Amino acid sequence: IPGWLPIIVITVIGALLIGLVAFFRQSGS
Repeated sequence: IPGWLPIIVITVIGALLIGLVAFFRQSGS
């Protein structure tokens, strides 16, 4: 497994989570 692969995966998942949180906050309030 390349050393940079976990970094990319964590970055993508983190970006998706932040996007979902921002979306739900905006639609909720």
